[in-house]
Amino acid sequence: MPALKEALPRVPSHPLAFPLLAVTLLAATGALGGPGLQRTVIECMVLMLVVVSLHLFSGTSGVVSVCHVAFVQLGAYISALVTMDARRRSVMLPDMPRVLADVHVGLPVSMLLACAVCAVVAAVTGPLLMRLNGLQSAIATFSLLLIVDNVVMNWGAVTGGPSALIGVTESTTVLQVWLALVAAAVLCHGFARSNAGLRLRTSREDEVAARALGINVPRERLKAFVLSAVIAGLAGALFGHRLSTLNPEDFGLKMTFFVLAMLIIGGMRSLSGAVLGALVVTLLTEVLLRFEGGVEIGRYVVTGPAGLRELGLAAVLIVILIRRPEGITRGRDIVPPRWRAARARPVRPVARQGSADPEPLDEGAQVR
Repeated sequence: MPALKEALPRVPSHPLAFPLLAVTLLAATGALGGPGLQRTVIECMVLMLVVVSLHLFSGTSGVVSVCHVAFVQLGAYISALVTMDARRRSVMLPDMPRVLADVHVGLPVSMLLACAVCAVVAAVTGPLLMRLNGLQSAIATFSLLLIVDNVVMNWGAVTGGPSALIGVTESTTVLQVWLALVAAAVLCHGFARSNAGLRLRTSREDEVAARALGINVPRERLKAFVLSAVIAGLAGALFGHRLSTLNPEDFGLKMTFFVLAMLIIGGMRSLSGAVLGALVVTLLTEVLLRFEGGVEIGRYVVTGPAGLRELGLAAVLIVILIRRPEGITRGRDIVPPRWRAARARPVRPVARQGSADPEPLDEGAQVR
């Protein structure tokens, strides 16, 4: 067995190892699968990107936020509108202001534009939201979610209103989402270990002590809030270009529930928990969705009630909150073991008391 461990390649024991490995395996599964599996994998990875953005803020600061789906919605609509064919846009949105009607850019520029707008919105609203804690923060961020959703629903001249926005360029690929996830994971890991991240985590553990140490808590929270909004906006742009039609019902409370469930089930305080939670919830919802449509078991067809996916996810969420409130990972990063362990250093012989001769060492003794 020791010889086998020596022959195996070393698995890096780094907090980023599990998230990057899981994301890469998921992307490979989608790339090698059929169109249906590829669509499911892209949706899972986009939601995973949203969960990572929420972890960057809520997991590091300890402040509850339910408005990140608002940035997803902004990113999706902005990127979809500026990449849409001008003729089709003039037919679908004849009352659009000329300043916006003449804008047409490529996909990379549209994603940057979506991220920039989300960053500006977060920077403008953040100074007020970052002063709140607990229930106040949840209500305030929920209000921002409702504001963005109502603007999209009622600004029909630009967004199409409650009706679906048809003609969106369908161009999101598994590779694009994988690259975005890898970049977001590295950014999240780097921020958590930066000076700003350490100050923010200090305020998470004890805000009073952090303020006494001279830490400007709202300012540190604002940094994480803006960064997480940028990632959420990028996720929205990728999500919008996965579909050929955008509907306001695809966002709002429904997506917020799924994103929060993923983060809570996996573990809010670790990047591994965010990734694992997205995988677990996606797998669970896909299984329940199949039962909802009917599954053949032997000679029988088992059909679940309508809404089984939401009911099952809610039940699992309640069990997790009761039995393991810190999530599956308990807020810790999943670190793979080192299969090829370094050889233990031999124990240095210790001289007996009152004797100059060292005490003999048992053969094979190692440092534990």
